[in-house]
Amino acid sequence: SLKYNSLSEFTFDIPNKIGDNIFVESYDLIKGKRLILVENIGYFRINNVSESDDGAKKIKQVTCNLLESELVQKKLTAFGGTMKLYDLLSPQTSLLGMILARIPTWTIGVVDSVLMNAYRTFNIDNSTIYGFLMDDVENAYGCIFTFDSYNKTISATARENAVYESDIYLSYDNL
Repeated sequence: SLKYNSLSEFTFDIPNKIGDNIFVESYDLIKGKRLILVENIGYFRINNVSESDDGAKKIKQVTCNLLESELVQKKLTAFGGTMKLYDLLSPQTSLLGMILARIPTWTIGVVDSVLMNAYRTFNIDNSTIYGFLMDDVENAYGCIFTFDSYNKTISATARENAVYESDIYLSYDNL
């Protein structure tokens, strides 16, 4: 279930064996917080694994989210001040630089030049990094965040630059 500007989800079932005697080697590797690569989409993080057993074979039901879901696990407390979204010359003093200090395995991708000189004020008592970026920061700066789970980068695009006009017309008749 791919979603733009929201957490995409991937679910699947995996049996412990196929037929009567062919065991699935990767069955025991399916555990919470492990990563699964879906080609041309990105890395998904396993969030939930449940197992059923009908007596003949076991089946794991797996739910995953794209890798940025790990930012839901990171808390942001007592965070605030007036700051730029991103500063190329002094990234550690910008909002995204301060966020990245809390998630060191992620980096900044591309930040729209329209957003570079905008300052906003925040006072966050208790939030997740993902919630803060997707709700507070997107609304305050008028931007959209995109996450690249292959390279673990966060990019910000101004809303007016995030969509492109096209000659495509969608309706119930031609969809």
